[in-house]
Amino acid sequence: MLKVSDIKGIEEIAKIEKEIRDDMKKLFEEEISHNITYLSRAETHYRHKAVAVDASNIKIELEYTDACYIKCADDEGNVYLNIVVPTDLPEKAWINYKEKLKNEEPVIKFFFDFLSLTTWEDLTYIGGSNDEDQDSFVKILRDVTEWAVLVRVLTEEKRCIVLKDGLLRNKVIKYVKSNPNSAYVVLREKIKELCQNRNNVLVGIAKSGKLINIVKDIIRPYFEEYFTRPFAIRIPNSSRIMELSYNYIRYREGEITFGDNLYIVSFLEKPRLDNLCMIEIPGWQEDRAVEIIQVLYTIGIRKLPLHTIGLPIPIAHAHEQSKVTHLVSNLIANEIKRNLKS
Repeated sequence: MLKVSDIKGIEEIAKIEKEIRDDMKKLFEEEISHNITYLSRAETHYRHKAVAVDASNIKIELEYTDACYIKCADDEGNVYLNIVVPTDLPEKAWINYKEKLKNEEPVIKFFFDFLSLTTWEDLTYIGGSNDEDQDSFVKILRDVTEWAVLVRVLTEEKRCIVLKDGLLRNKVIKYVKSNPNSAYVVLREKIKELCQNRNNVLVGIAKSGKLINIVKDIIRPYFEEYFTRPFAIRIPNSSRIMELSYNYIRYREGEITFGDNLYIVSFLEKPRLDNLCMIEIPGWQEDRAVEIIQVLYTIGIRKLPLHTIGLPIPIAHAHEQSKVTHLVSNLIANEIKRNLKS
């Protein structure tokens, strides 16, 4: 008859489990419990606008070239970029295409002019002209477009909360520590000036990420005791939880972040571990962070469908307006083939 107690390794696994539980408990006590804020309806009212970008990962395959489709829209359905981008052009044609995009696509041209830049190399960590670099340019262009639209909205609106689909912290806009005029430094300072002069608020919201997963593990044993109503947990950039979440030290030291903290938030009346989101608020608005989060809570929270439950309604709408489906990619491929025949 099997004696479970005779099986090797059980004590070692139990010891590892206990060490992890003790560590999680320590993190909760030292970095979570005193950083919880419970949300209530805000008295401050702002207009709201959300910007989201989605890019197709499905190749539009033709005989001699591949392409990707990028669309950028806001929650009201305004479309700022609606473009098919080639991804395996010959070197000279690729260089010419990027220049044409920079000089003739209105939202991209606006962004270069806003930052007083003239080359892609000044703006971002752009690669060469091989197929792999052209593929990665699609993601770069998507993120650059999102920033361009955010800036455009901030220049046009007053007393407005502008929501970015995703965190504000950056790996795309170029940052050079030794250069105070590098693109990211200029972008951050100009956005700060816009927000202060026009009484706007910029917020980044992400639905997933390693930080969310780690916080879930830490708070799970305490969920029914501490988290029975809408809440926000402040996670400083300098915290151990942030260190466990992000290996990229420039994130943790704040060099390429807008906010000094991230907030793990549940907007649902009955919070659930699988519907948390992450919020980043710029450092110059940190003293109003809780107020801003409560304004988002007051605006309204999505309850269906499943993939947007718990998000502020404007960001959910923006995501839906910019979403790219398999059907759209197939329609584009068919339209290109039809043009070949005409």
